[in-house]
Amino acid sequence: MYKIITFFTILFFLISGCSVHKNRYNEKRNELESSITNTQKARLILDDDSAVLVTATYLNNLEKFEKNEVDTILLSIYFSNSENDRGDSWLPKVLINSEEASITKLSQDDEIINYLPSANAWSNHYLVTGKKSVDLKKFRFTVEIYPSIQALLTLQKDF
Repeated sequence: MYKIITFFTILFFLISGCSVHKNRYNEKRNELESSITNTQKARLILDDDSAVLVTATYLNNLEKFEKNEVDTILLSIYFSNSENDRGDSWLPKVLINSEEASITKLSQDDEIINYLPSANAWSNHYLVTGKKSVDLKKFRFTVEIYPSIQALLTLQKDF
């Protein structure tokens, strides 16, 4: 009887020790790493004491957004000087490969903001969608802050 219990105990430890353990932390970490790789930043100097930080994250490479029929980008805009902030009702003009894209302002508690590696409460966050171009590996993403000030970012679809 002792040999049978010992055998099954050893067998149990072998099976449980060699099985794949899924961990939510690792899944979240992989999403964060992927979003970091798909993020581009631009800092625009307005004058001596103010700047604008533009951050764009391409979301279609993440598992949750892979099947989207449109290119989906999470955009964050931070004005370092509140005098230059365009206000809550303002929406930036956004172009994807020189074609106008649809833009929606997000609330600070929207869950999609968690995919932005450097999300903070001082930035304005937007969800940008544009026509999906399957044949391009990279695309140009233009954000117009003021008519004469634009951020031009190149986002890569696949690595």
